[in-house]
Amino acid sequence: MFGLTSQIMIGYYLASKMLKSNKKDGSKNIPLPSFKNIIEVKHFLAGRVRIYAPKLVNNETDKNLLSTQFSKIDGINEFQVNTLTGSILVLYDINKVDAGILYSAIIRLLELEPLIDNKKTPLVSREIKQVGEAFNQGIFEKTNGIIDAETIIPVSFIILALKEIYNNPSAGKPGAYTLLWWAYNILRRGGA
Repeated sequence: MFGLTSQIMIGYYLASKMLKSNKKDGSKNIPLPSFKNIIEVKHFLAGRVRIYAPKLVNNETDKNLLSTQFSKIDGINEFQVNTLTGSILVLYDINKVDAGILYSAIIRLLELEPLIDNKKTPLVSREIKQVGEAFNQGIFEKTNGIIDAETIIPVSFIILALKEIYNNPSAGKPGAYTLLWWAYNILRRGGA
């Protein structure tokens, strides 16, 4: 229903309403979210924000787009984009412009939402997955395509479970049934 930019704006708005001001001028210093290597708030004070967006490095087209759009907004006192560093400096009137909406507009104009929405996978998880895929491929090739790791693991569970049930038919140990359940679930969803 709501895109990420809308969620950022709603979250920022709710946070600004819930937090009490502790400054004499009544302003609130609420940090804006950063998204590493996509868009990062480097410095934030009420009325002044410096943002780093790698997409702007050597990108005159997006610099011109941002400058054109933000020059139309009443309450933006200064808007600077440095394409050498990818930095944006915005000085704005806190009574006319909300920092969260300003930040969300930059995200939208630079079309960064898909990058922000993209789920990040930790390096260790990616490496473990690659090792598993290599192991799977190795078994597949060694057996000339007869079986792979995603099949051999549940089949092993089935064999162990049946052996346990055969050796102790009256015991009804949950271990054997658990192994069968795991095997069933793995096979049902198409592999591990």
